[in-house]
Amino acid sequence: MFSTRLARCLQACLFLVLWANCGDAVPPASPPDSPPAATSRALEEETPVPPRFVPGRVIVKFLPAGPKQAAVTTLSLQGQTFQKADALPQGAELWTLVTESGQKSLSVSQQEQATTAAVEALRQRADVEYAHLDVYFDYFAAPVDEHYLLQWHYPAIQLPLAWQTVTGNVSIAVLDSGRVEHPDMAGRWGPGHDFGYETVGASDPDPTTDGRYHHGLHVAGILGAKWDTAGIAGICRDCPILPVKISSTDNRPILSNVAKAIDWSVNHGARVINMSFGTLAPYEEPCSMYPLIQAAITRAINSGVVVVTAAGNDNRDPSVVTPASCEGVINVGATQRNGQRALYSNGGPLVTLSAPGGGPDIFGNGLGCHDPNGLTPYNGTGGAVSTWAISKPGPQLSGSDYCYRYLSGTSMAAPHVSGVAALILSQRPHWSVAQVKERLLQSVNSIPGCPTNVCGAGMVDASKAIITNMNLATPSCSVDANTATFTCTNAPATGGVAPIQHTWTVLENATLTSSTATSAQGTCTRGTEARLLLTAMDAEQTGLSHERGFRCPPPFLDAAFANQHVPGSLPPESTYSVSVTMTNTGAETWTAAGGFKLAAVAPEGNTLFWGVERVELSASDSIAPGQSKVFMFNINSPFALGPQPFQWRMMKEGQGLFGAPSPRTDIGVWAPAWNAAVVRQTVPTSVPMGHSFEVSITMRNTGTETWTPASYARLGSQNPENNTLWGVNALTLPIGASVPRGQEFTFTATLTAPGTPGLYNFRWRMRTLNTTTWEWFGFGGFTENVPITVTLPPRDAVFVSQSGPAIVMVGSPFVYHVTMKNTGTQTWRASEGISLYTGSSAWNFARGYLAPGEEVAPGQQKTFAVTVTPAHFPGPQPMQWMMWHNATGPFGQRSTVTTLDVLPQAKVAFVRQTVPAFVTPGQSFPVTITVKNSGDAAWGGTPGYQLAPVPALQGHNWGHTSVPMEPGEVVAPGAEKTFSFTAVAPMTQGPHAFQWRMRVQVSPGAFLDFGDATSRVDLLVAGPCYCPPGEVCPDVVCNPDS
Repeated sequence: MFSTRLARCLQACLFLVLWANCGDAVPPASPPDSPPAATSRALEEETPVPPRFVPGRVIVKFLPAGPKQAAVTTLSLQGQTFQKADALPQGAELWTLVTESGQKSLSVSQQEQATTAAVEALRQRADVEYAHLDVYFDYFAAPVDEHYLLQWHYPAIQLPLAWQTVTGNVSIAVLDSGRVEHPDMAGRWGPGHDFGYETVGASDPDPTTDGRYHHGLHVAGILGAKWDTAGIAGICRDCPILPVKISSTDNRPILSNVAKAIDWSVNHGARVINMSFGTLAPYEEPCSMYPLIQAAITRAINSGVVVVTAAGNDNRDPSVVTPASCEGVINVGATQRNGQRALYSNGGPLVTLSAPGGGPDIFGNGLGCHDPNGLTPYNGTGGAVSTWAISKPGPQLSGSDYCYRYLSGTSMAAPHVSGVAALILSQRPHWSVAQVKERLLQSVNSIPGCPTNVCGAGMVDASKAIITNMNLATPSCSVDANTATFTCTNAPATGGVAPIQHTWTVLENATLTSSTATSAQGTCTRGTEARLLLTAMDAEQTGLSHERGFRCPPPFLDAAFANQHVPGSLPPESTYSVSVTMTNTGAETWTAAGGFKLAAVAPEGNTLFWGVERVELSASDSIAPGQSKVFMFNINSPFALGPQPFQWRMMKEGQGLFGAPSPRTDIGVWAPAWNAAVVRQTVPTSVPMGHSFEVSITMRNTGTETWTPASYARLGSQNPENNTLWGVNALTLPIGASVPRGQEFTFTATLTAPGTPGLYNFRWRMRTLNTTTWEWFGFGGFTENVPITVTLPPRDAVFVSQSGPAIVMVGSPFVYHVTMKNTGTQTWRASEGISLYTGSSAWNFARGYLAPGEEVAPGQQKTFAVTVTPAHFPGPQPMQWMMWHNATGPFGQRSTVTTLDVLPQAKVAFVRQTVPAFVTPGQSFPVTITVKNSGDAAWGGTPGYQLAPVPALQGHNWGHTSVPMEPGEVVAPGAEKTFSFTAVAPMTQGPHAFQWRMRVQVSPGAFLDFGDATSRVDLLVAGPCYCPPGEVCPDVVCNPDS
């Protein structure tokens, strides 16, 4: 044992040099001013150090079918014999190296090589669940720098506020270097145990430290130093501190001992386990490499014990550190006095939260420490202050060896969280680990510049973590007098266990419209005391409530009914005058500009039922509070029969109805047998005298009798009654018409204006005949009286005369004369679109025009000579003429209608003729002319068809004005007609034109030419002495007298 301890001591010195820069818990052997960081880097690069473990010891867990079941107690592994030495928690076992000459005969290096080889051999076996080394752990204390006030780390996490509520009373197990009888820990130690042996299976109930580095004393002081007038105070005043020693003589915990220590703590009533130790850099040793330690931690957590670990001081990710990377632990990073992350602190996603750990000094100053040996440096005030003893083995300490000291590291941060967890469990001993952890995570403050994936949720805050008594402030409420709406506000409840549910409840005279944890909105009943109740209930169903009352102001807008005058019954669709009086009982004066009106409220959903929905105030009305207003207005009764609701209420635009309504009154609507309502009418307001005009009047039958011609229902003239100013005194229903109740009928008529200018009334009403008395009586509503002005027309005309042929032929133009007199007030001009017009397609819409610049002044006459071409309508055709204005159409009196006989269109083709070339003056000579009927209609059949000289050549008629056809003679289409007659030459010598054409007599002395003329022949008429004019005829010797 001695040689082993000596070897481990030498090894400890080696680790000291390696890890001084990382805050090694073992006091350095070199002076404080030596450069350990540079030495550490050099060694790390040149001679990597193997992981720290106990040589000759392996931890293994066999599967149920393995050697364990066969009671095998020795194994040969890689040429070395290992024997089962101890049973560990969760079915694991500790096996140790045995050789023929004994373990001590091997060097430390040989033992380490044999141990690592044995672990690898075990891992290859199919019956092994896991196997690993029995590693050493280190305590986490870190370098620090600045000087700050004593015990700065308590206010940093708000402990003074937390202590106002709880000081703690649950057991905390400190798995560390053991117990030291420091005066400030007197009476604070609970039962403990010593697992800090390298000897397999060794332990004892006395956890007094046998080392000289009192890491556990510093941790325990943070957790539970006495509260008195001397020294310091621990976080948990009345929490028993269970010292569970896990350090061997060289102050490094061994993994297998830690597993036992965890189980012991659970079995001896610890509610919190603090583990301020772990594996160091550069080796990556995650918890998954050591199932034994994970199993022990899992059992503790499942037993309701909170396990707190230090994240480590190597400024790396704690995921490669054991036990910091074990599942279920609360892993704590460190902050400095300035509240920022300590640079040495491990950081990463596995950090749960952070707490004060101090820094950046190395080993802090002592407070009252008298250390003549100088085995540990005292440098700086940046660390956490706690109990300490000078570096002497524990049993050799005496009264003057006890003191206080600044020390830094995640080892110091972890007990801060363990202490706060103990305070929580002191308040809620029934809480699970998960509940405690959640409470801690909800009770943090952010760490400047450090994200949550490095520093965890944040810095622990004890004042938030502990459960204070709930406090709920009384809410305040405000009311809007205009709208009778209220808003109540409150600060959220404090204390208790989150989440806290805030609930608003109406007690009386109010209605909630919305609410949140900090406010409530709603409406209140005017003129009453409204009361609300605010209740806050936390997650443990602890509740507080406050009642809040307030006065809801009387209405700013209000009204009261005074009286009304309304008929008890009305006929349907009739108009009646009513009045409703309302009194202003509010605070605002009613004016039209203010938007005040009387509004219909019945029937509900049909406020236009009575024909009016709103009744306005007049512009001069000003109804002050206390005054009344009489609203007088007309209503129109509905078509529906029976009792109908009538009710009104005051309103203001933009704010709606207010005040009390008038009493609901049912007005009976009855229908007489004969009744009518006017729907609409179309009537001109100005008509020229004597002119015709169109009107339409639509009436609705609102009686019970059906209107028919047989019932004598008709529209009669009024004002005066039964007048014939407009040409008729009644408009009747057409045969077959039937107008039952509710239906409409439109009377249309063409009326004539009186012949005298002036203003005339136009009004009508339905009437019928009393078949008993045979007297006419009117019924129903009157149409609106329309004053019609009868004027002299601006454009008017009177027919004077007309003349023209009585017989015409299709397609053959003729001239017709029409004389009209201007009887209007405007002069007729062509430029104003005035013309004479037939308006008939039979006459090809013939039109007579005024000459450009011609004027026909009022009173003057104008004779139009109109060229008319009959259209293709043979037979008798009526002809009538009217004056026409292009913009407005016909005006004035039309001509009388005359009928013209329109002959079918006759066509003639010349065939041949027999005519001499030369005749003497006065000579008679025979002529034959043959023509052909080339049209579709026959000639003749009536007198008047004849062959006559062409009109332009009538001076050369050759002794005939015409050659008539034989009476009754008809020339069918396609037939020829030969005229034979004796012509007589004129007495005038010279060439004479000889040409004939067919014609028909259309009136005495009037003829209508048709068809083609014969070929023209210039027939020479000459005697013996004839010499053409302009010529010399020497051969002609003539004596005219001879």
